[in-house]
Amino acid sequence: MTSKNSLTKMIGDDLRQRMWLVVLSSLFFILALPATAVMHLENKLGWIKEGSYTQEALKEWYIEYLTFGNGWVMMAVIILAIIAAFSGFFYLYASEKVDYYHSMPVKRSQLYLKTYLSGLLAVLIPYVICQAAMLVIGSIKGVGIEAPILLFFKTMILPVCYYLLVYHFSILAVVLTGRVITGVFAIKYSINGIFRVWNDRIEHFWNVWENFSKHLYQKSVCICTSYDVFTGWKRSLHEYG
Repeated sequence: MTSKNSLTKMIGDDLRQRMWLVVLSSLFFILALPATAVMHLENKLGWIKEGSYTQEALKEWYIEYLTFGNGWVMMAVIILAIIAAFSGFFYLYASEKVDYYHSMPVKRSQLYLKTYLSGLLAVLIPYVICQAAMLVIGSIKGVGIEAPILLFFKTMILPVCYYLLVYHFSILAVVLTGRVITGVFAIKYSINGIFRVWNDRIEHFWNVWENFSKHLYQKSVCICTSYDVFTGWKRSLHEYG
């Protein structure tokens, strides 16, 4: 219990020291999500009044903007993941700081865990708040979002996965390299390779899912048709029987 309390206190202290990262994350996500969404919504609502845009098209655009259609969020996630990793573990590049931190009466596992978790919270908490604000804005503006709680969790999956992916590889690059410039190049080339493979896998997944959906639909149509034929045949036998 004492260990958990001390870890929580360490995370809180680290977040206070890295409050600039929380502020930077909040600024990034406010600009990428609510601020730009309000401007786009005002324009599109004006188009609806003019009759050149439909409510259904607005709803589809808004959902896509929350998920795959907002490149600013993905860019912010990648940049903030790299900054969080470097700012948290940058002391590993200075031998004096390494000696200082490792001489503290704290387990190294707790020291790493404290830095790791504070890097997650400093970015993901502002993102979750801004994402929730987006759903509130959509409801106020009359977008007509169905199942907002489910949509809230669905829209966060991809950005959070991107953040965790880049964050972990950035930490690995900092820990394994001994110089800043080496770490930067390691992150650059590893992230390029990761996203090339990631995008290929995502594209393959959607292709497989599309083919599976078509196959499932054809099977369901065949089953329904067979059932209709069977019930019609049965009904005919009952009538003439």
